[in-house]
Amino acid sequence: MWLHYNHQQMSVRPSVLLQFFHLVAAQGLRKAAASSPSACFEELLASMDAAVPIGNGRNAATPNTSSAAWQQPQCSLLRRPAVFTLAIVWDSPQAPSESIRGTVEALGSEVDLSGVFGTPLKGATSAAYKLRCVVCYFGHHYLVFAANEALGGTWLSFDDEEVAVVGGWAEVCRAMVARRLQPSLLFYEGSSPVAQ
Repeated sequence: MWLHYNHQQMSVRPSVLLQFFHLVAAQGLRKAAASSPSACFEELLASMDAAVPIGNGRNAATPNTSSAAWQQPQCSLLRRPAVFTLAIVWDSPQAPSESIRGTVEALGSEVDLSGVFGTPLKGATSAAYKLRCVVCYFGHHYLVFAANEALGGTWLSFDDEEVAVVGGWAEVCRAMVARRLQPSLLFYEGSSPVAQ
């Protein structure tokens, strides 16, 4: 959405924005989870999108000008992706343990994109996505957790030197918190084939 505001009038025109990932702030995710502890992961992501004001350095109105000038952009998917990528932005490359814990606890191992974007996906029999891989940052290094279907969905960790069996998603979450790993990229795979 493109917003132009001058003192005489305001106009809103839809625009297409191509994104290869959905960007969320770790702090925003923690705050959304703390304010709505019973909310599902889709509701947290949707509430975060609704809380982001137009602006981001563009010539946009501010909240104290008029209510009409403070409209939220509406994001929708044009088609169902094979993989949904969630990118988490952190305030610090060395986040405190409690920040990591709060963010990890807010994450979902599954996500329904119709709940995030509020519209059914065209040509999709299902909008359910399952978490398959998490890229974590720690001390100038990266570590990857990936679900291995050949091992019944067991999660493995990959770092610079070794591959190790972790277990289920709960064990992955415990490992991220215990080792102060900041989840940065999450890859969710669609549960049904993508229509061409």
